[in-house]
Amino acid sequence: MYATTQKTKHGTYLVNASVETLMSAVPTQVGLARLLAAASSHAGAFLQAVPCSLVGTRLDDASLRIAIALHLALQSVSVE
Repeated sequence: MYATTQKTKHGTYLVNASVETLMSAVPTQVGLARLLAAASSHAGAFLQAVPCSLVGTRLDDASLRIAIALHLALQSVSVE
């Protein structure tokens, strides 16, 4: 589930150990769900999408602000 780009056993072990440490330190189920979602391989894919209205990947300013705020787990989002 947790792919790593490290090629050495030592590097892979360190990455897996830090993920296990993070997962054991999360106090709530909501926090664990957020951590697992952020660790997924395509969590930040929307940041690399080409903005194109024809295929529906173009976001207006307010939607982009909200998407980035949610991606960064910011507490407060105000849409003006």
